Amino acid sequence: MNFQNHVHYTAQQTAGFQIRQQLKRRRVLDLPGGKSLWLMAAKVSCVALVIVCCLGIWIGTVAQQIHVSIQSTEAELHVLRNDQIGLLAERAKLMSAGHIRKQAEKTLALYVPDEGQVFKIR
Repeated sequence: MNFQNHVHYTAQQTAGFQIRQQLKRRRVLDLPGGKSLWLMAAKVSCVALVIVCCLGIWIGTVAQQIHVSIQSTEAELHVLRNDQIGLLAERAKLMSAGHIRKQAEKTLALYVPDEGQVFKIR
């Protein structure tokens, strides 16, 4: 008895036209999706690379401008602190008792009485 019976089924057309299926073996180094897909992907990635490079250059320029602005602001702050120190010293000199006494003598002719001097208060 032969159990390995070979039965072949065949499909017959029912329509009046033929349908052909393109069967090709894919090459080893062939990319899936076709050449046009990968060409478009390469174009999009090149555009994205150019945009990223431009953004990097712009961000670097802005960072450099901010750095220069910070340095100039720090220089102005240093000058203002030096001016403040000078003005505080001048204020302390003007508010001292000796300076006030000298200005009172000079402009108003007011003198502090000595111990032996008698003065009258009304």
